[in-house]
Amino acid sequence: RDPAARGAVAVDQRAAATAEARLERAVLRAVLQVPRLLPPTVAELDADAFRHPAARSVWEAVAAAGGPGAGVDAVAAAAADDEVRGLVRALALEEDPADAADPAVRAEAVRDLVSGLLVRRLEGDEAELRRRLAEADAADDAAARTDALRGLQELSRRRRALREPPRDDAGE
Repeated sequence: RDPAARGAVAVDQRAAATAEARLERAVLRAVLQVPRLLPPTVAELDADAFRHPAARSVWEAVAAAGGPGAGVDAVAAAAADDEVRGLVRALALEEDPADAADPAVRAEAVRDLVSGLLVRRLEGDEAELRRRLAEADAADDAAARTDALRGLQELSRRRRALREPPRDDAGE
C-alpha cells in the first residue's frame, strides 16, 4: 500500500475519532448543564453509547447518581475517582459553543446531539444485522434471513424517527 494512502486513512480515522469524542462531550455537557432540555430519548442512552473511556466514565457517574437531572454535585459524588470528578466539574462549567439565547433553539440542538449518539449506535447495530444477514444467506437459513431483515427494517424506522423533529401536537 502507498504510504501516502496509509497516512490519509490514519488522518481520516483520527478525524472520525475526534468527531465522536466531540459528540460524546457535547451530550455529556448538555446532560450536566441543561437536563431540562434533554429529549425523552436520552433514556435510551447507556454506557455502551459512549466509546471514549472518559466519556463512558462520566456517563457511568451520571447513571450511578440517578440519571440525567441528578445534579452536578450528585454526579461528581458518584464518580469513580478524582479524574472523573474533575471531568464532571469541567463539563458542567465548560462554555457550550451551541449555546443559544432562544431556549427552543437550544432544546433542538440538544435533541440533535442525543439523536446523533443514538443514530451512531443504530449504525453499529445495523452492521451486526447485515453480518447476520450475510451468514443467513450463506447458510440458506430463511428464518435467520427473515429475522435479520425485520431487524434492519426496525432500525431504519427508528433512525427516521430520531431524525424527524418532534411534532408539536399542542398547536393542532
